[in-house]
Amino acid sequence: MPELHHKTGLSDEVCGVKGCSNKAVRSLPTDRLEGNIDAGLKSTDSRRTHLCKEHYREYKKKTKDERLTDSLGWSR
Repeated sequence: MPELHHKTGLSDEVCGVKGCSNKAVRSLPTDRLEGNIDAGLKSTDSRRTHLCKEHYREYKKKTKDERLTDSLGWSR
C-alpha cells in the first residue's frame, strides 16, 4: 500500500510561543502571528513559527473575522 503524502517534519518541533514547550502541530508565517498571540513569540527572526494545538486554536479564534473577510474579498 502506498504511503500518504503527509509532512512529518513537525514531529520534533516545539511550539514557538513564550513559555510553551508543547509539540508543534502547525506552522504559520511569523508576520501573521505577531499581533495575534497573547503570550508573544519566542523569536521573530524566522519566516515561519510552529504552534501547538492550543495556540493554533487561539490564533484561529482571534482571526476568525479577518480570515472570513479576506476569503470573501471584502475590505474592512
